[in-house]
Amino acid sequence: NIEVDVDPNANNRSEIYWNRYRTDSLSDRDKQTYAFMDSIGKDVNFDRLAKTFETVMTGKIPVKFIDFDIDKFLRYNQYEGLYLGLGLHTNDRLSRRFKIGGFWGYSFNDMTSKYGGDISAILHRNSELEVKAGYFYDVTESGGVSFFDEKTSYLRGEGFRNFLIRRMNMTERTFVALQFIGLRHFKWNIALKSDYKQSYPDYYYGQSVDGVAQLKNDFRFTELSVGFRFAFREKFLRTKRIKISLGTKYPVVRFQYTHGFEGLLYGEFQYNRFDVKIKESFYVKYLGMTSIELRAGYIDGDLPYCNLYNGNGSYRVFTIYATNSFATMRMNEFLSNRYVALYFSHNFGQLLVRSRFFSPEIVLATNIAFGNLNNPSQHHNVSFQTMEKGYYESGLILHGLLDLKLYKVGAGVFYRYGPYGYDTPADNFAYKVSIVFPIESVKRQ
Repeated sequence: NIEVDVDPNANNRSEIYWNRYRTDSLSDRDKQTYAFMDSIGKDVNFDRLAKTFETVMTGKIPVKFIDFDIDKFLRYNQYEGLYLGLGLHTNDRLSRRFKIGGFWGYSFNDMTSKYGGDISAILHRNSELEVKAGYFYDVTESGGVSFFDEKTSYLRGEGFRNFLIRRMNMTERTFVALQFIGLRHFKWNIALKSDYKQSYPDYYYGQSVDGVAQLKNDFRFTELSVGFRFAFREKFLRTKRIKISLGTKYPVVRFQYTHGFEGLLYGEFQYNRFDVKIKESFYVKYLGMTSIELRAGYIDGDLPYCNLYNGNGSYRVFTIYATNSFATMRMNEFLSNRYVALYFSHNFGQLLVRSRFFSPEIVLATNIAFGNLNNPSQHHNVSFQTMEKGYYESGLILHGLLDLKLYKVGAGVFYRYGPYGYDTPADNFAYKVSIVFPIESVKRQ
């Protein structure tokens, strides 16, 4: 539901247009009031603040009829090292219905150029009916999970995990997708894509072809996916450039079904895949806010590592805290073709003792996961575990030990226990630095 909808032409309307909607003409006092408010706006530079806010929310910097994509300027992870690049798209100043864009970049650790482009057409604004087609040659995480409406951002706690990713696949993808709002509170995505993935060094997948065992390290996938995002009674504010969620009191559900085709567009594997994520946050009177995220996935066929589930670990002995990940789980420690994971945290809110630069918040967290893998012997030159017995960890985080207003810095510690705990207690600990941006609370759903 659109709670506030700003007409895209609102800034261009004449005085004659506005007079038609005024119940009375402006008095001298009204005119002086508007003049006074305009002078305040110029002194504080509200226009620049509004544009800065829109840039943060959209991830784009507008320059005339071009939007520069911030996420294509720079990134870092263990596989690529430092990545520098440029990405741009046309915006509404060129056309409100059609957009075209692309990107190019270079990463210094794998010494590889990445590039791509896409074109989209908005067929109906109110239902957000959009068709999009594109191509890219870029990296994708081995065993990662993504949903159509989610964009990784380093202003969100989950995005900090990207720094730690070390196993990725060079992926050449061609795709076409259709998005729209259909049924109340649902946003849908239907996509067809063709992937060619090259494995990371030394990994091989074993499979029998015409009775002969073969080892391969490059793969072709053809997938048709249907997914939705459901947020009951979610409210939005929509302007010319952005649509901002004002939140909902109910759980946000994401679901995605994917079918892999063997023989279609050179696809080599046939399978069905189901992914779901349910996220909910709610306040408990006098006790603070509880956040729960449930994730699950199931694949009914045998697939290479790159299209399975990697466990979602984010361990370093000392590193930045990545929310909704396993703080003590080593990167790529587990591998599954079916799993379920629960991330639970409770924030007790700000303590009574606080000052200008000190506003601590106590957060308790517990994460649990179960998983399994069919035919682990098919995966060669790679070490991993499966987590049938259940993976458990708990932690304590103190947000806001240093409040710098633009962001807050804190600290935390997690401990791993249960069937997959280490015999040496020190190996079960992970120490974290927490960084929280105020804008994260706006974008958390």
